[in-house]
Amino acid sequence: RAVLNPGNFYHEDITEKYHGDDRVITIIYEASQDKFQPEGTTGHTCADLLWCKPTTGCTPPEPLFSQGIWCRMVRSHDGIENMKKLMDDSVILPEQTAVSIH
Repeated sequence: RAVLNPGNFYHEDITEKYHGDDRVITIIYEASQDKFQPEGTTGHTCADLLWCKPTTGCTPPEPLFSQGIWCRMVRSHDGIENMKKLMDDSVILPEQTAVSIH
């Protein structure tokens, strides 16, 4: 098995040849638990962690993501839609993704 850790969501062109091959695992998220699961650790919400906030002149598109790997991501701005769709449609198998929480 191979484990890749690109430091962020991986680009589809790099991993396309590995779709469906559960021998290849990619760490798609690495952060502290309070960024992954803020409600259970800090009492904050994922909305509190967004870079895009109405107070800064940016209104994030609804619906906001809940706790987990997409928590701090802003729809239509952070470029995760293709990756999320591939994961939701099981093109990229659940066995192929991992998170590193510290």
